[in-house]
Amino acid sequence: GLPASENKAELELSLLRQRPEVRFRGRVLSLSPRQIEILALLALNPDGLTLQTFHAALYEDERVSPNTLKAELSSLRAMLAGQIGSRPYRLQTTVWTDVVEVWELLRRGKPDEALALYNGPLLPSSSSPELDQWRECIEAAMGAALDKCSDFETLMQTCDPTAGELVRERLAMLASR
Repeated sequence: GLPASENKAELELSLLRQRPEVRFRGRVLSLSPRQIEILALLALNPDGLTLQTFHAALYEDERVSPNTLKAELSSLRAMLAGQIGSRPYRLQTTVWTDVVEVWELLRRGKPDEALALYNGPLLPSSSSPELDQWRECIEAAMGAALDKCSDFETLMQTCDPTAGELVRERLAMLASR
C-alpha cells in the first residue's frame, strides 16, 4: 500500500483488484465482502441513497430485511467514526476510489494511466445489481482502453495472469515485429 503520507482521502477504497482494500485515516480496515459492497455503493453515489434505493442496489430481490442493511450501516458508521449520514445514506468524509479514478482517466483520454491503475474487475464475487452494472461498464471501457493502449509493458501487465507462458511469449514476439 501507500505510505501514510500519501493518503488521497480520509477513506480510500481500492476495489479494482483481487483483494479489495479499504483504508480509513491511513489504517486498513478488516471488512466483510458485504461491508465493502456497501461502502462501494456509498462511494459511487455521493448524493446518497434512501434505504429503499440502497436495498434495491445491494440485494435486488433477495429476501433480506431492510433492518439487516440498517444494522450493517450502523456497524460501518461506528468503524468510520460516524462518517456515514442517513436520510439519505451517504459518506460524510473525503473519499477516493480507484473505480472513479480509472473512470476519470478514461474520460480524459488517458488509457495508459487508467490501465496502470486497473488491477482487475470490480468486486467480481458481488451479486449487487448496481455493482454488476458498474463492473460491466468498466470492463467495456477497459477493453476499449486496451485497444488504444500504446504501452506494451502495460498491456503485458494487464494480460490475464492465468494466460500461459506460451501466449505471453507469442504476444512479446508479435509486438517486437
